[in-house]
Order: sequence, then structure tokens, then C-alpha cells
Amino acid sequence: MWQDAYSDARLSPFAKKQKLYFQNSHPFYLCTQFIIMLELASLRNTPQEIKDRLSKRGKSFDDIIDEVLAIDVEKRKAQKELDDALAVSNQISAEFGALMKAGRKEDAEILRVKSSEQKELVSSLKETFQKLESSQEEILFQIPNAPQLLVKSGKNSEENEIVKVEGLIPDLGENALAHWDLGKNTHFLIQRQV
Repeated sequence: MWQDAYSDARLSPFAKKQKLYFQNSHPFYLCTQFIIMLELASLRNTPQEIKDRLSKRGKSFDDIIDEVLAIDVEKRKAQKELDDALAVSNQISAEFGALMKAGRKEDAEILRVKSSEQKELVSSLKETFQKLESSQEEILFQIPNAPQLLVKSGKNSEENEIVKVEGLIPDLGENALAHWDLGKNTHFLIQRQV
């Protein structure tokens, strides 16, 4: 069996999640590295362009994109709160060490209590951030890749515009097999039972 140039060990956690999602949701899985999907930065910077491009697929993804962007705002706010809480926690730890070194154990004990409260806050903020992040990823999986601007709108292949025909198109007759049937018969495709 062909092996990926990039093993799972070299993939980011997000790419591993994408790969797992792809394996579990598609009956034919050829050893691909990962799914390419819309980047959050492009959604943030040009949401209307992405919405327009996706509308060419014959379906509106406006609500899903708006939801992703709303979660992104919440996630960024949670990230800032988490970073601030971690900074305060680090500051308390540094002060605690300085007080212990100076022999001021009573003051250090007060900081130790504050430190444990701060750690609980950090833990809570991490949990909130992770929930927002996983929620956002799940919604991002629902958004397909956006067609290029040159692609014409259409709901199915009959509405495609033929730009160029090169060579002769063979007439395969009525008994011709589809490529996926040929792949099964010749064992070129790895079929995954779902």
C-alpha cells in the first residue's frame, strides 16, 4: 500500500482531525494527506467574497459563515482572557518565589491562595476556549471549498459551461463501467466499509 509522504506524526492535531473526518465520512479513501478547507483568515478578511463564491454551488452558506465568524469573535475574546489570566498567574508565581526567598512566609501564603484561585480561573478559561474551538471546527467542516471566481453558477453538471474540448471523445457504449466500478474490479481503489 502506498504510504503518505507526510506521516501522521508530522501532521498538526487539526490536520489529523481532518484526515479522520475524511476517512470516516467517505466510502472510498485513498491515502490523502488531509482535506483542504477554507481558512479562517480568508473568512475573516473577505466574508462577502466567500459567500458570493459559495452561492455558485446553488446553496446559501451565509448563516453558517456568520455563525463561524461569531464564534471566532467569542474565541478570540476567550483567548485574550486566557492569556491575561496566564500572565497574572505567572506574575503571582514570580512574586511568590521572591517572597519565599526573602523569608516573608505570611505574605507568600496569601499569594499561594491567590495562585490556586488563579489556576482554577485559568482551567475554566481553557475549557471555554477549547469548547469554542471544537465548535468552530465542526461548523467549518460543513462549509465546502469555494469555487473560483471564474466558475459559473449552477446546481449540477448539466449547467457547466464547456470552455474547451480537446481530442475525440470516445463512445464507450451502453455496457461501459463507471470509473469507481473499474476501480473495484481491478482493486485500484481501497474501499472502506462504513
